[in-house]
Amino acid sequence: MIYIVRHISWLILLLLTAACTTEEIIERDNGGETQGSDVVIDFQTGNEKKTRTTLTGSDHIQHVTYVHLYIFKGSDPASPCIGAEDVEWRQPVGQTARQKYMLKTKLTPYETYTLLAVGLDCRLDADGNADLTTNSAATYGLPGSIVAGTPLGDAVAKLTDAKEQDDIAGSELFAGSVIIEAASDGTAMTTVDLWRRVAGVQGYFTNIPTGVTRIELILYKDQYLDVPLMKRTIGDHGTTPLSGSTVLLDIPVTADELQKETLTADDGTTYTKLSGSVLQAAYMLPVDAPSAGTGTFVLKTYKGDVEEKTYKVNAKLQNGALVNSFPILANHFYTLGIKNGTTDEPIDLGGTIDETVFIRVDGSWQADVDIPM
Repeated sequence: MIYIVRHISWLILLLLTAACTTEEIIERDNGGETQGSDVVIDFQTGNEKKTRTTLTGSDHIQHVTYVHLYIFKGSDPASPCIGAEDVEWRQPVGQTARQKYMLKTKLTPYETYTLLAVGLDCRLDADGNADLTTNSAATYGLPGSIVAGTPLGDAVAKLTDAKEQDDIAGSELFAGSVIIEAASDGTAMTTVDLWRRVAGVQGYFTNIPTGVTRIELILYKDQYLDVPLMKRTIGDHGTTPLSGSTVLLDIPVTADELQKETLTADDGTTYTKLSGSVLQAAYMLPVDAPSAGTGTFVLKTYKGDVEEKTYKVNAKLQNGALVNSFPILANHFYTLGIKNGTTDEPIDLGGTIDETVFIRVDGSWQADVDIPM
């Protein structure tokens, strides 16, 4: 993961691993002549036009089209933001690429700084430029929600007032940070790894009992409307609940949906599923684990508005133990049924007689997932 780049000056390597506001955007503090720090960006991304980000399985696909770099003076939560820069990413989606960028913010020799990079999945305009009024930029008010003087501890992605749960479900978000000390000439070299700050959930079902018209995957409590951009060792999740957001997946079961083998996502891309199945997935923000005895998820089927059946959702640990109480972690993919480029294995609800279904947790969800909306 870590790339050491030898150069006469320090280099910042941003590695994306597979993710509009009226507030004042931070002005660069150039302080005269810049020190000429190079920023090298190396991640898989692209420039296809999209209206929203879609997740269609557990393959490693990411959709970042814009990266913003924030510079904080210091490393504690009170450290202020002193600069922010568009790194002018111009590489294609789904391809590993490297791009050098000259850091313009002046660094003071021997001072400690925190570099925070944020990757957004903005739609591209006709000229191939990221439209910051779309997707995760609009959902979380980035990059403008972090301004000059913003404390590092307040570097949070938070759902804007005009957005709602559906916008979280269709927005991919990456971030990464590193602490550096500027050299005697004010330059710096380091690596920044970007990881998803969202999780993914998916439901893929077949042999659905006759009469069922809807399937819901339900979280034990409302998800959060915010997430810290810097990963935390403890409590790596938001603090403010999003009212009415417990239903993560609401999958219609109709004859038309069951018969389809090729589906079209909101962005125009197509993907396949098995005939006789239904498939849906969404992004969500991290959530802490419930208390012992409470399941993280339940799965419910409905006939019209009448609840037909409730399934307990268990996860299997590496040692074989089964648990139904677990946290939702950033950069993890939680899937009922398997759907990716090589495997089509929906859960057989007709064969599930003990009212328990098993969820697969992928903790190495790197960069290849597409979600159907």
